[in-house]
Amino acid sequence: MSISRPLLQLMLVTGLGWSLIACEGSNTVANPNLSAAGDLGYTGPPARTADIRSFEQNFWTFLKEDNRCGQCHTPGGGAPRLFVDTTDVNAAYSEAIQVVSLLDPGSSQIVSKAATGHNCWLGQGAGQACADNIEQMIFNWANDSNVTSARVIQLTPPPINPPGQAKSFPPPVPASFNPVHQILIDNCQGCHIETATPLPIAPFFANNDPASAYEAAKPKMDIDTPPNSRFVVRLRQESHNC
Repeated sequence: MSISRPLLQLMLVTGLGWSLIACEGSNTVANPNLSAAGDLGYTGPPARTADIRSFEQNFWTFLKEDNRCGQCHTPGGGAPRLFVDTTDVNAAYSEAIQVVSLLDPGSSQIVSKAATGHNCWLGQGAGQACADNIEQMIFNWANDSNVTSARVIQLTPPPINPPGQAKSFPPPVPASFNPVHQILIDNCQGCHIETATPLPIAPFFANNDPASAYEAAKPKMDIDTPPNSRFVVRLRQESHNC
């Protein structure tokens, strides 16, 4: 069926008119403003340098909350290091730089402290997870501040042992591992077992299976110098879960 040109024009005009009427009756909603940046609750002096600004964005903003570090490490909180000073981000930076290493974030004092479970916001037994989060915050801070060596793994040369003196772990599981395994089962299964609740913490050296526990425990044992074993240092110097 062919449509005459006048009729086609009339149909287009009529359709446009109905569309305009429909639009007049609709409600419009303004798009939300997603461009806001910074901490809207902070009223202190702004960051003085780009490095302090990076500290603010990558570290201070995440840790200043009361359920993290803001309850103690700010004026009036009673802690000695005010590295999340909520009244002055510049003062907080001056304190934080004393407990972090931008060149080697994993060796930072604050990371080691968090690994012991100190005020971990992820719950009991999740100290290492909190430590990993803080280490990543420091990495991000360092990268934004152009401290490029923060991404370089810091290598420590192993001790040199004369030939014939170094020991090695025998395969498979030796009977001499049994007493160590029993201690780990008795004291570490709250976290270091694959079925731990609410959060299993690797490595799983407290597994009931001796073979998997042995493999997970070997990196934590120094059979050349037992007092230097990570298991020993973790308890003796760091009082972890004693």
